[in-house]
Amino acid sequence: MKRDARTDTPNFWGYARNYLHEYMPKARGLSPKTIEAYRISLESFVDYLVGERHIAHKDIGFDHFERRFLKDWLIWMRVTKNYQPKTLNLRLTAIKAFLQYASREDLRLVALHEAAKTLKAPALAKKPIEYLEQNETTAILAAFDGSSMKSRRNRMLLILLYESAARISELTGLTLGDLKLAPPAHLTLTGKGNKSRLVPWGTKPSITCRSISTNSILTGQACRQRVRCSTVSTTENPPGSPKTASRRSSRKPGRSPVNPVPRSPSSCTAT
Repeated sequence: MKRDARTDTPNFWGYARNYLHEYMPKARGLSPKTIEAYRISLESFVDYLVGERHIAHKDIGFDHFERRFLKDWLIWMRVTKNYQPKTLNLRLTAIKAFLQYASREDLRLVALHEAAKTLKAPALAKKPIEYLEQNETTAILAAFDGSSMKSRRNRMLLILLYESAARISELTGLTLGDLKLAPPAHLTLTGKGNKSRLVPWGTKPSITCRSISTNSILTGQACRQRVRCSTVSTTENPPGSPKTASRRSSRKPGRSPVNPVPRSPSSCTAT
């Protein structure tokens, strides 16, 4: 029940249950891991109210989501629990999202959400992006020499990761229908929240497309001669061009891009 039968006030436990078991998985279609993270955040706030504020479970209500309670909760997590800024941001974001949901269900809760929106968790420390050196990139791409079907499959996965900047989960979820080689060639990646995006391939096919037919993967000496070639698009999209720049700039913060392998013929070596 979302409302207390006696007072007709919003029932926190009813809203929390509906939010975690109905709205997030069914209406939003969020992943179980995301729902679990939001559940843990709500439980953290409840544990604070019970353990530090000495409020009984049955008495917890939306009145305890006032800004002063949330602010003291942040201080408790940072000072007493020694949580890192990333964890603090996740916990606070989850509470804000829950209050936003509740405020849309009941107008009497809008003020709570508006007050919570002004709270800020400690800023995350910015870390420099670590790039792979050219020899490191070459070593990764040469980890499988193409001498067997399994080796060629694994090398193809590395090349696909390199050219598409896909997450591991996006790569494992690919189907044949997601790869379009006919112009305009593109790859459909489906990521978090079941959101899809298109990754275009170069105007001219790269070494990946040149090395693969629709029915088989290159075998033998021909494959081994090409596996150490550049796996990026050919000179029709040179470094610094808008299409190349947009692909590199689309990487998510915190992900480690790699330096492109030189495109000159000398970068290709036979095994």
